[in-house]
Amino acid sequence: MGIWETLFVSITGLVGAGGTLYITKYFEDKKEKRQLEQLKLQIINENLKNSCIRINEEINKVLKTISFNQPYDDAWNPTELSIFEATKDALTKEFLFVEKSVARALNLFLTIMSETVFWEFERHEMRMSFADKDRIIKRAYEELEYIAEHITDFLRSQINLVNEEPPILSKTTLLQLCRFINKPDFEGLKFPNQAILKLDGVQSPMDLVRFADNNLALFKKELVYFLNFLKNPLNFKNTKYFISEIAESEKLLSNL
Repeated sequence: MGIWETLFVSITGLVGAGGTLYITKYFEDKKEKRQLEQLKLQIINENLKNSCIRINEEINKVLKTISFNQPYDDAWNPTELSIFEATKDALTKEFLFVEKSVARALNLFLTIMSETVFWEFERHEMRMSFADKDRIIKRAYEELEYIAEHITDFLRSQINLVNEEPPILSKTTLLQLCRFINKPDFEGLKFPNQAILKLDGVQSPMDLVRFADNNLALFKKELVYFLNFLKNPLNFKNTKYFISEIAESEKLLSNL
């Protein structure tokens, strides 16, 4: 006889028949509540599993679409706006079911994907050439591959396909910071130590990511120097326009 059954028999012996119905109902209510909680958890887990599958399918579809738009090595045809909008709609619907760290990574994924679209303002206001856009799309594709890999790894952990939870927050943060460093606004700045942060327009965000993956402490040290450098208007005349982004980057450093 289990502990609950033993307790039940002992209590009913003390309270008599009058209290038996009350106690029986109490234990039945407890059992029903436990079953409802288990059913609720089962539904949540099933929704999470289905959401993970849909997200994985969607991000892989994006990668296939962009790579299909590469007719040869240095030419990358832009992503159609309708495809980007459909992807954005599909992924944002899944934010309800996933952790904040995944939603954040997906937001970054969509931001990068938007750079593969040849927007009207780029064509007309910025007069961007197709060669310039090719370079942007190529870089974006490398970044999408990187973040997609870490999203997929994390989703696998969420449906118990792997035991260890991958560091999606730190990987997302690292790419965000490397993209910030590589803003065109900073190109050509006379930053004292350019052995790591070159600011030459050639070094890509993924070049920095690969360096940081192997030399994180040194990368963080150089980034702190760089952010302090940017805060000084004598070093960077547009400091006032980037105050919020610099502050956000300093905050993100704690996630690495």
